[in-house]
Amino acid sequence: MNKEQMLEHLGTRIVIVTFTKADGSTRDMRCTLRADMLPPQQPLKEGAARRTQPADQIAAYDLDKRGWRSFKVDSVKQFLLA
Repeated sequence: MNKEQMLEHLGTRIVIVTFTKADGSTRDMRCTLRADMLPPQQPLKEGAARRTQPADQIAAYDLDKRGWRSFKVDSVKQFLLA
């Protein structure tokens, strides 16, 4: 599955992503990009720049940790639609 397909599924569903972290350990993350499940967006502070995501990563909202997390697309071992 490529990045665009992952983003498409994340935008409409809850997904369980299993990936290898930078330290070599494996992590399962129940996440989404569904607008109705995301926290309210905080306004940017004056003069602050919005972060850009590296092209090989996806940032998604972790429903269990209640925070934004990212993973590298090529580190994904399993991508399950919940």
